Amino acid sequence: MTGPWTIEFLSKLSFSMAVVSAAGITPSAGLVTTQRDLADVATTAVQRASRSIAVIDASKFGTTALIQMVPPAHIEKVITDSRLDPQTADAYRSSGWTIEIGP
Repeated sequence: MTGPWTIEFLSKLSFSMAVVSAAGITPSAGLVTTQRDLADVATTAVQRASRSIAVIDASKFGTTALIQMVPPAHIEKVITDSRLDPQTADAYRSSGWTIEIGP
């Protein structure tokens, strides 16, 4: 769901946690996308949540896009799959990210 009605609805709610994903993730920009409507929904959900977690598959690390969805300071941790190479994980951790690698 996207669009003005979705944003209006989300802006009236409070979440204990927002779980978001993105087209890409970079150490400096955070979560990025090419779709403005998705960025608006993710941004609103994160703003209304007490904590936010990103679930991003390994192939999206280092991928850039035109639109910033969620800056690094607003993501508590990133959960990804075991295909993320250790050097990339270490680089993100050195930039302040908490990276959790699942199976």
